[in-house]
Amino acid sequence: MKRWAEIARRQQQPRQLVRVALFGTAVVVSAGARADERVAVSPPTSWVAGDASVVAPSPGARGDGVVRGLVAVDYIRAPLMLVAEDQQAHAVVEQQIWVHAGASLSLRHRFLLALDVPLLLHEQGEGEPFAPGVAAAPEKTALGDPELTLRGRVLGAADGFSLGLGVHATLPVASARYAGGPGPIVGPFVAAGHQNQGSFSAFAAGLDWREAQTLPGVLPTRVGSALRLVLAGGVALDAARTTRLGPELALGTTVSNGARLLDPRSSVAELLLHVQHRLLGGPFEASLAFGPSLGRAPGSAEFRTLLSLVFSPEEPVPPPDADDDRVADESDMCPSLAGEASEDPMMHGCPPVPSDADGDGIPDTLDACPRTPGEPSVRKKRHGCPKPLDRDHDDIVDADDACPDEPGVESPETKLRGCPAPPPKVTLERAQIAISEQVQFETGTALIRDDSSALLQQVVEVLQRHREIESCEVGGHTDDIGTAELNRELSEARARSVMSWLVARGVEARRLTARGYGSSRPIADNATDEGRARNRRVEFLITRRTAQPAQERQ
Repeated sequence: MKRWAEIARRQQQPRQLVRVALFGTAVVVSAGARADERVAVSPPTSWVAGDASVVAPSPGARGDGVVRGLVAVDYIRAPLMLVAEDQQAHAVVEQQIWVHAGASLSLRHRFLLALDVPLLLHEQGEGEPFAPGVAAAPEKTALGDPELTLRGRVLGAADGFSLGLGVHATLPVASARYAGGPGPIVGPFVAAGHQNQGSFSAFAAGLDWREAQTLPGVLPTRVGSALRLVLAGGVALDAARTTRLGPELALGTTVSNGARLLDPRSSVAELLLHVQHRLLGGPFEASLAFGPSLGRAPGSAEFRTLLSLVFSPEEPVPPPDADDDRVADESDMCPSLAGEASEDPMMHGCPPVPSDADGDGIPDTLDACPRTPGEPSVRKKRHGCPKPLDRDHDDIVDADDACPDEPGVESPETKLRGCPAPPPKVTLERAQIAISEQVQFETGTALIRDDSSALLQQVVEVLQRHREIESCEVGGHTDDIGTAELNRELSEARARSVMSWLVARGVEARRLTARGYGSSRPIADNATDEGRARNRRVEFLITRRTAQPAQERQ
């Protein structure tokens, strides 16, 4: 492309100098074309062995494991014409003769893989833009860009109208300037249509991604990614349905590189008349297609003729098989479930029955205890296993139950799980909030020990739950060891410490009072250690309460 741009700039110099430069360029090109110099000028064609159309891919495939092949000759007249500044059209490529060798493999009457390898046998033209007399013919047969096609049927039946998706791609290995493009072409497409012995139809739309090129001329020719639309059809001409005739139309227009949609310099419209004949009813099919093109983009030929010989054995279309399990619907006992053939007519076409060795109705593949009858469980490790023993019926299995013979409750502590709930440490009585344990303090101080936190928290919960308790006295008491004054002060300090603890956890201060009684109100004999321990205590006396709970009064 850079060499073409240089040639265009030199058109302002004397013609003799231009011809000398062009001749030298042609000599260099004859040794081999670089990738950035190549231009694809062959009209886009769907070379797929076994397809009824030349330009339009079929939506699916015919046959399962069937290999088809083709050899084709393609004559193209004037596929690349460019207009110079003198308003004269120059035949950069005047004619080409190609030979195509292709093969395809169809699978399951649904998928197809195809390969086409093109060879350029003959080429004639000016070779360089606007250089009359400089030939473009390659010195020997040149390789074109091989093309790979992959497609599959996604909707419809193999013997009726169907819809398919596919993609084709070229490998840019062409060995001559006008035998292939500068880079790969990748083109996804959607195809629709049908094919049988009597007729066929094919429609496809796709977008070919390719490297952008701008060819010189009085107005530039823009090449790039292109939108492709193809339409073909045909009907049998004889009772034996061995000869088929139909028109084919292909449209390609560049949609990138600054090209305007349907700009003639960037578009190709090709019309072909295609006749096919199956030889002697055998696997070989010969065809002839010919017709002109419209547009001025590369590949828009004045005329084109294609001759092909295809090895395309016919394979009967299988009967309907909705679940695609190779068991015909007419004998498939499970037509909507993919299965397998079976000697049991009632299971023919159905999925195999899963093994259940223990007979508990849970397949072995899902059964955590496949040799022991069990029952379903939401726990994967227990699904299909016998229900664990629970002698006390407290929903805690014996293996996890610390008290398996006595109904209990859940507990975060393993040693208490499944055991009866311990009695509450705090209970509400008429005149007091009774506690079953004593509030513990550090010796000789009012500092509450941590092991009394759970006890006091239950007192908080009682006060918050029973709003009818309007006033509660926190009373501190001691034994008789020490002077009466010191015991009173210590008991009052401990009462205030407990009150502060309760207020800090959400109990309103207005509902609490603190008072120390020292050793003046013993409840046991101070002559024994046990009695003195009982006298060292904190009590919660209810001093005022409403007649009924607050929630009942509302």
